[in-house]
Amino acid sequence: MQCKLCLQDKPLLKNSHIIPDFMYQDMYDEKHKMVVVDKGMQNRAKTVSSGEYESNLLCAECDNKILGTLESYASSVLYGGNLLEWKDLNLTKSINQNNVKFVKVEGINYAKFKLFLLSLIWRAGISNRDFFSKVDLGPHEEMIRQMIYSGNAGEYDRYPCNVFAYVDENKELPEGLMISPIKINSGGIKYLFMVSGLIYIFYISSHRLQDWIYEIALNNKGELIVPYIPTEKGREMLNSFIGFKYF
Repeated sequence: MQCKLCLQDKPLLKNSHIIPDFMYQDMYDEKHKMVVVDKGMQNRAKTVSSGEYESNLLCAECDNKILGTLESYASSVLYGGNLLEWKDLNLTKSINQNNVKFVKVEGINYAKFKLFLLSLIWRAGISNRDFFSKVDLGPHEEMIRQMIYSGNAGEYDRYPCNVFAYVDENKELPEGLMISPIKINSGGIKYLFMVSGLIYIFYISSHRLQDWIYEIALNNKGELIVPYIPTEKGREMLNSFIGFKYF
């Protein structure tokens, strides 16, 4: 069968994670359970003991060497999504003129981390799992595949990704929550992922976006700005995304 990444006929793995294992490590409770909300199933919240994975997508070389290398680097940056434990980076905590707290992270390997982010949205796009049914990249799927396979991260303004944190030091909202990707058509197509206290917004567009999107996204200098969403706004947002009052 044909591997989705290298496009070669090879034996394919029976277990390829769409969202890497390390991104779940801070989400499990003492019973190794986490809360998952599938927007395609009447917004039903459920507890599960493992993440989303799929068979017959990737060959071992692409999964382990290409994507695995990106994941290894990203795990050292994100450490499971806990912003308080980012490693080997320069972090500066600040508050902007609108009284929004944020962290500026410097020292990121642009190419590795950008390609890792692209691999998340690309894997969601090629998946047949209901959980990722809202993700349809169209012609961008092939463009992103080529970028990942060739190791070409492109410029910072091509398929940017914003990262927000809705769990701050007080941890009033749950980290152990994952919501199926949400498609938003306002101002161009974008997809919103929620995993382990972080929100990833992927912009899938060939058009110029608003300046603020590029200003906080990962840039070629290896800088990324991660704003903290205020607790009450985060609670309102989570309930809205879930579809009912959960928090």
